[in-house]
Amino acid sequence: MRYSMTQDYTMSLLSKFSLLARRFKRDEDGAAAAEFAMFATIMGVVILLGGWEASTATLVRKRVDNSALVVTDLVTQHTAIDQNTYDTYKSWVTQNVYPYGDPATKAPLKLHVIGVRVESNKKVKLEWQYPKKGTNLVSTKDLPKDLIIPDTFYVITGVELDYELQFGSQLFGAMTFFDKSVMAPRNSRSIQG
Repeated sequence: MRYSMTQDYTMSLLSKFSLLARRFKRDEDGAAAAEFAMFATIMGVVILLGGWEASTATLVRKRVDNSALVVTDLVTQHTAIDQNTYDTYKSWVTQNVYPYGDPATKAPLKLHVIGVRVESNKKVKLEWQYPKKGTNLVSTKDLPKDLIIPDTFYVITGVELDYELQFGSQLFGAMTFFDKSVMAPRNSRSIQG
């Protein structure tokens, strides 16, 4: 879920700011100056915290995207994958998104890696997946139609992270970042699972 300020809302804030500035210019007794100082301080804090949250959320999103791409790239360099390899990659991804994907938090990071084969009749078949049970972020349906070529093999990786805002979590809740990546094996025609 992504949040952005609408143009109407921005214009109403600017018009209120403009009105306060005009009242401040006209008023001689100092009440408008006090109102302006309070309003400017509050707006400054809101803008500062909003910028902080936006930049942190962008950082987390980029780390999730990067993690999906790197894990897929690493898996496609193998001729076989096992639970230990998966655990190693999940540990790396957790470190890559730390502290936002810390396993001790309420919503830890999820990583799902699958190997799919396109048969000669263009039917997409699941060959293996890690973890074996539980997290199903990606499936055979995530293979793009342009890649359904007979007698091919692909690795599909999905990474998901629920990010809690630091200052606005009560107001907006968690933001779920998800990315997937698809690649063909590099050193063989398929990867054993």
